[in-house]
Amino acid sequence: RDVTEEMVRCARDLLAIAEQERVSGFVLKSRSPSCGVDDAPLHDGKGRVRRTRDGAFTAAVRAALPDLPVVSEQTLHDPYARESFLAAVDAYEAFRAVRRGRTGLRPFHRRYRFVVAARAPDMLTRLRSLRDAGGVDAYSAFFFAALEEPGGADEHARVLRTLASLVLREASRGGARGVNAALDAYENGAGSLRSAVDALAHAVREGGVLALAEDAYLHPGPARRRAYREL
Repeated sequence: RDVTEEMVRCARDLLAIAEQERVSGFVLKSRSPSCGVDDAPLHDGKGRVRRTRDGAFTAAVRAALPDLPVVSEQTLHDPYARESFLAAVDAYEAFRAVRRGRTGLRPFHRRYRFVVAARAPDMLTRLRSLRDAGGVDAYSAFFFAALEEPGGADEHARVLRTLASLVLREASRGGARGVNAALDAYENGAGSLRSAVDALAHAVREGGVLALAEDAYLHPGPARRRAYREL
């Protein structure tokens, strides 16, 4: 029998609970009729797959909360996609403060600009324009679309070097050597992103670089910090 309406009602109930519990992202089941992310098969009357689409719950999530990060468990097998999803989850929670008027777009953008640069650098110019225009919804939509890009080693290496150029002006000689050694190791495949970021974060603290003291790329949450170790 057709259970579409029941699934839709269940999805609405779950969404209400998710909002109450401040859920900041969903990991959903690939190819599931309820939870597939762009890959739920739609069959015709003869059982043949006509096309794929979002599952019923995924569609309800995206309709009600279009910027909420959603991902299939299959996608998370890719370490760069996994780190991007975790970055989006962190940012979604932080963006609640913008929506509630507790902080503005400018400090949020300043905190997350290098997170965007590590996966979608070409989108930063447009994002800055949206920040300056002050439209929260337009900025949010574009920002979270940027974080759907997984990025890669080359993008992270460019961000690391950009941050190093800002940090090393204030670092001690020993701190600068440590940063350069960690960045060289990352670029040569001999070190992890976590080691490179930790070296930069230490130099930020040592040099008192206030502009980067709360930077989200250099100071990730525990889950993202663990993900950095695999990159």
